[in-house]
Amino acid sequence: RQLSKSAVNTHNSALNYVFNLAKTHNYIVEVPSLPKNGTTTDKRRLHFTDKEYRKLCNFMWRDLQKSEKRINTDGFDQRSFDIRELLRDVILILANSGIRCGNELLSLKWKNLSIVTQNGIDSIAFNLVKTKTNKQRTAIAYVPKQSAKEKRYGCWSCFERIRDRFDDTKGLEWDELFKKDIYIFRLKTSGKLVRTEALTKDFKTFLNRCDLLKDEFGNDRVLYSLRHTYASRRRFEGMSFDDLSIQMGTSVELLKKVYSHFVVSDNPNLFSGHTKREKQIEEAAAKQQMSDLLVQNAKLLNMAENLTKRKE
Repeated sequence: RQLSKSAVNTHNSALNYVFNLAKTHNYIVEVPSLPKNGTTTDKRRLHFTDKEYRKLCNFMWRDLQKSEKRINTDGFDQRSFDIRELLRDVILILANSGIRCGNELLSLKWKNLSIVTQNGIDSIAFNLVKTKTNKQRTAIAYVPKQSAKEKRYGCWSCFERIRDRFDDTKGLEWDELFKKDIYIFRLKTSGKLVRTEALTKDFKTFLNRCDLLKDEFGNDRVLYSLRHTYASRRRFEGMSFDDLSIQMGTSVELLKKVYSHFVVSDNPNLFSGHTKREKQIEEAAAKQQMSDLLVQNAKLLNMAENLTKRKE
């Protein structure tokens, strides 16, 4: 089996580090040139469609409730449940941030998160210290929906659940929580940082159970597929390659190559202006509703004042 070009580059990077160290200590005279052969693939990156992602999320909630009842039965212990419970939040965070699974995510501490505000709207910022490119960057969490009661979903609810699993963070306000020098992705019982291998293994088992492991071409999905899901959904919504490059910490050229399957006809309403006009209509309707409420309140207030005067 011939290694892929990416795998060859990864091995070459490790070997170059060893050779450079050997040269520094005079064990060798020069660093040898390494082969750069490897296969390239034009396969589209594995991701979840919107329908598949909804199926994934719906199955996840039900499965976790059933799993809690299975603790200490059939070899399923508390640690197994802790991993599965944390995996649910990891899945949602990866799908709503585009962050790489592994060190980029698991090295995060609470103090690496912050809240940024624009036009009165708060967003969670991931200040990533350990990245694949060794360049620190900030990524913003995507909020898929927000209820009428201002309840925030996506990464907000994930971090609330993680926070409240531990006595040293339970119930803390965001500004206080985001000062803590504590790893975020710990297991509830042991308090130890979860290992990537444990999440990867459990994710594969989970996808098998909900019949989502294979894509339509028979390829196995992995945790990294959630990063590609994030990118695919943002492209569908119209996010530019330049903005996506900053968010995901990768080159515009690579993004264009990987997500070139997206065409404007996939989302015609966005590019024709219909989406913008629909949003403007919704905003105008909301303003009108607010105006009507203010008028109604003024009338009620006037009636109350008149009644008070009559009593006097």
